[in-house]
Amino acid sequence: MDAQQATGRYAGYFANLTPDNVGDLRSIATGDILFKDPFNEITGVDRMIGLLSHMFETTHEPKFIIRDQAFGTNFSFISWDFTCSVNRLGPLKLVGASEIRFAEDWRASAHIDHWDAAHQLYEKLPLLGRCLKFCKGRLAYPG
Repeated sequence: MDAQQATGRYAGYFANLTPDNVGDLRSIATGDILFKDPFNEITGVDRMIGLLSHMFETTHEPKFIIRDQAFGTNFSFISWDFTCSVNRLGPLKLVGASEIRFAEDWRASAHIDHWDAAHQLYEKLPLLGRCLKFCKGRLAYPG
């Protein structure tokens, strides 16, 4: 196996993720996998499975659409769109990328998400969104 094959397997897990197969992560991730995104930093495959299960409990129709992949020696980047619906917020689409690091056996040992929480999420919240848009307008280049 190489980084390209391991990435395809890992990306396929997310592209086909359901509440019924969330536990399959144990076969493609190390027991001590690090997961990090703008809201969480957790260690452990069972905790990551818990986080993904929580996603299914708190959102409607969550879906990862894999856009592209880039490979290094023992890591890769996966670009994706995430869509779902959230109560009181409505439809949501996040665009981001994940940095995936692999152990020697080609299971994922780290999953670090990169996406703009301020622009893609916080600005959509009623009170906080207005404040952020005001600050953004004040700091933006006027030319």
